[in-house]
Amino acid sequence: EQLIQALPNAKSRIDINVRAARADHAATDSLQLRRNIMLQNLLYGTAPSLLYTLNQLQELSLDLSSYFVIRCGIQPEPGADDPLELIRQACCLVQEQLSAYPSHPVLFSDRYAYLVLCAPADFQPLPACLQAVQQADLCVSYILTIGISQHQTDPAAMQHAAREADNAQQFAETDRQFTVFSFENLPVPDRAVFERLDKLVDLVRTALENNNRAGVA
Repeated sequence: EQLIQALPNAKSRIDINVRAARADHAATDSLQLRRNIMLQNLLYGTAPSLLYTLNQLQELSLDLSSYFVIRCGIQPEPGADDPLELIRQACCLVQEQLSAYPSHPVLFSDRYAYLVLCAPADFQPLPACLQAVQQADLCVSYILTIGISQHQTDPAAMQHAAREADNAQQFAETDRQFTVFSFENLPVPDRAVFERLDKLVDLVRTALENNNRAGVA
């Protein structure tokens, strides 16, 4: 009889725990989504202002005081199923090798993705990325190449870091001799061309912003 009387209380406690777990899961998903949007804004240079960025980073508990941007690229085999799932899988492989530090994946196509790795300046991501590529060679149906930016300490510099990672990954993708490349190790002519183009892009963006402000005024 006592057991029968206890059943409703036990069921009630289970229901409460289930609802709490669902609420925690929903809150975690919401936080991850907001972090992803914030990182996209920084990577693509679309964050409204530095003050907005700093406030959002604090609210989202994102510490970008020391980081690298890593770009992962895949070349799936012909007829491969669901390339988007493959690039997610590639990000997971790289994150596993970099698990000593927090990293945040940002997918932007079915072949490419960024990882924002929150690590100190003296950390070298290249060996861990090489291990991820070697693991991919053994167990997956695509070629994985990786580009690594220089170390950054300014969240506002993330778009520049993303361009460095782009340049390094594209070099690895076309060179065929190296599957992982750091921007700082690029041949000097490639770096010089990239830096000139980067400055040109900044000048064009500034001119467009000034024209927009003049139009509004």
